[in-house]
Amino acid sequence: MGDSTHIEESVKTSYQKNGISHLLALSGMHVTLLFSSILKLLNKIKKSKVNLFIVIILLIIYLFLTGAPPSLLR
Repeated sequence: MGDSTHIEESVKTSYQKNGISHLLALSGMHVTLLFSSILKLLNKIKKSKVNLFIVIILLIIYLFLTGAPPSLLR
């Protein structure tokens, strides 16, 4: 969910030194992959316009759960 408060400082520093700290960040691409997969799954079960509304509601809930960081809002 994008919460890195439980990661030890030494681990964060190690990620930064190795240049891979971006792996811990949430981005719009992650949201797109997650929710497009959910939409495809729902469409396989039953094709309906309601599926899109379900995904939109889940997306809004996800944004609130993650604190709606700017990287997800882009």
